[in-house]
Amino acid sequence: MLAAPACQATGTHTPAPQTAAVRAVSTTLPSTPPPGETALIVERFTTAIWPAVVDYHFHRAQNGPAELTFLTIRDRGLDRAGWGALRDAVQNIGEITPDSPTQNSAGVEGLHLVVANVSDADATAATVSACYTFTALTYTMESGFDPVRTPAAAQADFGLTHTDTWYLHSITNQHAVPGC
Repeated sequence: MLAAPACQATGTHTPAPQTAAVRAVSTTLPSTPPPGETALIVERFTTAIWPAVVDYHFHRAQNGPAELTFLTIRDRGLDRAGWGALRDAVQNIGEITPDSPTQNSAGVEGLHLVVANVSDADATAATVSACYTFTALTYTMESGFDPVRTPAAAQADFGLTHTDTWYLHSITNQHAVPGC
C-alpha cells in the first residue's frame, strides 16, 4: 500500500469521468484457469470491480449507493480483519507520502485505470496487476488552502476469488510508478 501520512487532511473529492480507454492485457499463465476465463477475469475487473473500487474510494457513506455496489464485488468470505484491510486499501488507493514535512496529503482527484493484466490465476483465485493514474493533491505552506495538483501513477495487485463469479479479496503491493 502506498504510505499515507499520519495526519491527513480531509476534503471533498470529485472523481473525474471514467471515460478513458483501458488497455486490458491477458497473459498465458503457468496455472491457467479454464479456457476463456482469463478474458472473463479482465472483463469483470475492468467493468465491475475497478469502477466499484473508484466509486467507493470517493463516496464511502455508510449504506450509500457506492458502498452497496462495493459490497456486491467484494469477497463475501472475508473475516473482519480481511474486510478492514480491504476497506482501508480502497480508501487509501492513490495516496502518496508528501515529499517534505511541510506538505500534507489532501487525497487524490480522479482514478483512471490504464492497464490491467492477469498475473496469476487458477480456477478459484487470480491476481490482477493494475496500473492507474490520478492527480495527487498536497497542501504546502506556500499554497495555503489551495492544494498543489501533481499528475501521478501507481500500480497495485488486486487479489480475486471465484465462487459464482470473481470477487475482490485484497489489494496489495500498491506503489508509485513513473507512468503506466
